[in-house]
Amino acid sequence: MYLILAVTTILTGFFVWVSVIPWLRELLIDHDVAPDKPWPFGYRTAWLAIRTTDSEAVIDTLGLAELQCVNWRTGIATTYDEDLGSYYVFVSPPVGEWTFVVGLALPHPVNARFIDGCMPLLTSVAARFYDVQYFFTYPVIEHYAWSRFEAGKLQRAFAWGDEGVIWNKGPLTQEERDLGLKVFELRRLGGTDVDNLDNDDDAGYPREDHVLKIASAWSLDPTEIDHQSADSALGFVGQVPNEWRIKRTKPRKRSRKRQSDLRPVT
Repeated sequence: MYLILAVTTILTGFFVWVSVIPWLRELLIDHDVAPDKPWPFGYRTAWLAIRTTDSEAVIDTLGLAELQCVNWRTGIATTYDEDLGSYYVFVSPPVGEWTFVVGLALPHPVNARFIDGCMPLLTSVAARFYDVQYFFTYPVIEHYAWSRFEAGKLQRAFAWGDEGVIWNKGPLTQEERDLGLKVFELRRLGGTDVDNLDNDDDAGYPREDHVLKIASAWSLDPTEIDHQSADSALGFVGQVPNEWRIKRTKPRKRSRKRQSDLRPVT
């Protein structure tokens, strides 16, 4: 028992050091720079699909740091790593006309209690690239999202969390209609309150496969990306900016009433 406790303490201390020392984190990344073909991703993650073959321009726009040249296998594995995935994203080499940015370190849609870092990021990327798409899926907390900008303008953004609809911007697309989701009835009902819906079954609510179907219709299905015709190539792993971290909104300060206002009326 004491041995287990000692080992646990040592490992805990090790990962604390890993989280604060950049060069030590780098040692955990398998620096495999042998070019390889696309590796699938898409489950329990977030990604950008950007219509461009200029991966370096994408990196420049995102403001990534600590860049490391890696292949697909290493890049995708890094984003799914329990420790590294909180700090790094993988910028892929082009697949056809698309460049992907993968990882849960990307900002994701949040409710009013938090500062939205996702939409400002998408807006800035869309100012440089014609077609920018964002996808997020995390079934553990039933959080799903998709968004698309074209020519710098938001075409559609939808996000769903445990409290209901987070984003519902732009007209419903045909691809979304084909999914038959109940939550789209909210627009007809004139609100975002899920209590307005018939909750008899969960079939009409967002799931991971819905996110992948939208991605497949708008760009490429990342779970099938290894079937795409592409040359072996290298991408980059980069550390995300601090401003992408989730931050709570500051609570409103309650105005203090004057002491005279608190005195009983006689």
